[in-house]
Amino acid sequence: MIDMYGWKAEEDYSVYPENKWCDYDYVAAWIKSVGYEPKTSMENLVDMVLSYYDVDEFHINRNYYAIEDNRKYPDNLMVFIPDIEAYVKDNGGLKEFDYYC
Repeated sequence: MIDMYGWKAEEDYSVYPENKWCDYDYVAAWIKSVGYEPKTSMENLVDMVLSYYDVDEFHINRNYYAIEDNRKYPDNLMVFIPDIEAYVKDNGGLKEFDYYC
């Protein structure tokens, strides 16, 4: 959930209305679904995953914004969770992103 203080992970996404989820909520829900317990915090882990993913995706694909993307995203989502999952797996798993910078 995003409020005036920033984003905070929900304790239980099964009771939080999906139409209120943002990118961070979708990533946090995925992390919870795979059973990973962050060593730092859920907020930090999600921030690290999305920060690295965004930078790597931009540098790998210099025409990032010109690509025609035909994948179906939820209306309130700007990232594609299967891509995030593959990126994290290819980079050693969630433990590799679970540190404070």
